[in-house]
Amino acid sequence: MKYLLNSLKQEDYLFRHSSLIWMHILFPVLGIVMLGLYFFGGSREQAILDFTRILSIVYPFVIGIVCAVAVSLEEESGMYHRIFTFPGNRSVPYFVKLIYLLLAGLVSLTITIMGFVFLYSKNHNEAIFIPDLIFGVRVIWLTAIPVYLIQYFLSYRFGNVFGISVGVIGTLIAALMETGLGDGIWMYSIWGAGNRILTVNSLSDKMKVYFAGEINSCILFSIVISMVFVIGLWFFSQGFEGQKEIEE
Repeated sequence: MKYLLNSLKQEDYLFRHSSLIWMHILFPVLGIVMLGLYFFGGSREQAILDFTRILSIVYPFVIGIVCAVAVSLEEESGMYHRIFTFPGNRSVPYFVKLIYLLLAGLVSLTITIMGFVFLYSKNHNEAIFIPDLIFGVRVIWLTAIPVYLIQYFLSYRFGNVFGISVGVIGTLIAALMETGLGDGIWMYSIWGAGNRILTVNSLSDKMKVYFAGEINSCILFSIVISMVFVIGLWFFSQGFEGQKEIEE
């Protein structure tokens, strides 16, 4: 427990004194400005749905950048010295950083959607239904957990460029899942799950029942993939040798 608390303190200091904290502030601002203005038209429900769906498509790319920067910070602060000299189990710093990224992502995502809602309300003098807002944040963040695990692991294992590239590919896949190519297979794509779930939630109750099986398959598959990469990250952390291993 002492080692875990020490790792949490170190991660908190590193996070607050690095570019990561500014990225989690800048991305919401950019998201509100670039996407929010476009979706100011139309009804309240449609505006929220369109904004959250586009946000869920772009999110994998943002995650790729954030994970790559987080790994780079470890390399820059003494070639992974903090990890290699950790007195407890070597997996602890990896998972502590991942938890920080997940929580920071949740805060950043919440700020983005709330900022859009605030500007939309001011522009239309119309209140936003809070449960819809909470549902959108919850869906995007929960479906992004396996994405975080995958891209965080790949950034450590194969380097930052590879991790960001996977983020770009993930965003493209999420966009493709919007087309007919995603019918029947979207629940196994990981990257397109959030967008489809938000779309299904906007349908009639009868259609929600029709897609219930696909939603359940998506949840089960996401849990399995998450567990696979949690176990993979644990094994990887026991033998990772830094930049030498990445170059090989």
